[in-house]
Amino acid sequence: MTTVVPVAHESAYRNTVAAVDRDDLLVQVYTTEIGHNRFTTTQQLTAVHALDEWVRTGTRPDPSAFPAALGFIPGFVPPPGSSKSSLGA
Repeated sequence: MTTVVPVAHESAYRNTVAAVDRDDLLVQVYTTEIGHNRFTTTQQLTAVHALDEWVRTGTRPDPSAFPAALGFIPGFVPPPGSSKSSLGA
C-alpha cells in the first residue's frame, strides 16, 4: 500500500529547494487525479518528454508543456504546508 503525501508537502519541498538557491532545477506539475502515482500513460509520457527536452536543450519546461486537456492543472501552487521536520528532514 502506498501512503498518500499531502500536496502541501510539495510546497515545503519547493521552499527547501529555493532556500538553497536551486529552484531553477525544480519543476513541479500537478494533475487532477487524487492519490499517489495515479498518472495516465499520456501524463507520464508528457512528463518524460519534457524532462528529456530539458536535459538535452537546457531549457526548462514551460507550463504550457503540461496542458489541462491532458489532466494537468496549469498554474497550481500547493498551499503552505508542513515544516521540514514533518517531512522527515
